[in-house]
Amino acid sequence: MRDIIEYCPVAPPYGGVTVYVRRLGEALLRDGFTVGGYYTDECTDSKIICSDDYYLFETSSSDSKVVRMFSQIKRMIDHARHISKYRVVHYHGLENLKFIWWLHRYMGKKVVITVHSAMIESFYRRTDSLNKHYMKLLAEGDVRWIAVSTQARECMQRLPFTFRHEIPVIPAYIPNEVPEFIPLNQDMTNYINRHDKLLSFYARSFMTNDGVDVYGFETILRLYKEILNRRQERIGLVFCLSDTSDVSGIANLHMIARDFGIDDKIYWQIGAIDNISSLWIKTDVYIRPTSTDGDSVAVREVLDLGAPVVASDVCPRPEGVIQYRHGNLESLVNAVDKALDYGRKEICYNYRIYNMMKEVVQAVLEK
Repeated sequence: MRDIIEYCPVAPPYGGVTVYVRRLGEALLRDGFTVGGYYTDECTDSKIICSDDYYLFETSSSDSKVVRMFSQIKRMIDHARHISKYRVVHYHGLENLKFIWWLHRYMGKKVVITVHSAMIESFYRRTDSLNKHYMKLLAEGDVRWIAVSTQARECMQRLPFTFRHEIPVIPAYIPNEVPEFIPLNQDMTNYINRHDKLLSFYARSFMTNDGVDVYGFETILRLYKEILNRRQERIGLVFCLSDTSDVSGIANLHMIARDFGIDDKIYWQIGAIDNISSLWIKTDVYIRPTSTDGDSVAVREVLDLGAPVVASDVCPRPEGVIQYRHGNLESLVNAVDKALDYGRKEICYNYRIYNMMKEVVQAVLEK
């Protein structure tokens, strides 16, 4: 019987959760655990595709409800067969909790669930009554729940049931030490070289929480306009958006930027890149103007790689982050203005958080 399966596809598609899941599996494997996981048809890594411990996570693209239903049933049967080989299933989602409860109740699997977002309350309001029921059962049962931030834990504790076990806060971050950083493409490199200072911004998608923009797209554009007006240096902005599916949303961003007179001054990185760490080591200030947050992989990685981070004060942030008052543009501009003068620090990787997660895995396995 193998140790643990991470029940969430690894990157790609790139995002905070998928990147974390991939790094977590790799780190646990290096430390002697037997680890399994999933990948999507976007994955091209032969080590994962050919591994006996990684399985294709298939999805149905059909518009037919009947086809999607049978596709989901088949997927659950396949996943149950995969998971049967492991003692622990570590779930990184909140959907389909009936299946997770079934794995725990009828297959005897030990379950760990990591909640990656403080938006769990709005998720709970939207999800169907069946999923709410199984969330309650899993919370009150012998299941270990983890929150990636104190804010996420506080939101979990406001749900209309009580968690049986104490909820530890373990941010979803594991350093990615690489001996050599993969070079950025030539266009981005040329853009960076033309500027004295570089701001970076990253968003996964056009995500909203109760109708409010989560990542702060317009805020970052307003900030860049103000910074260009305030400072004399040549300051660039690399605007990273990994999900390319919302064509109208992307067009709207360009329209806003044109209205501000900055569209042609921004490097628009639309689409995920697998060497984003190479951008962080070139960044002078990373900005995260989110309206709500869990725990950001990018924030912690940028800090480890030596760049100052300016982030909204909507939740507790890691030590070293410069916070500004969310919704206050002047506060944001002042914070970024000061951060541009701080300069970069030496690279320093922090493994304390990973060791916390490893201790949870070890404790669950020994129980």
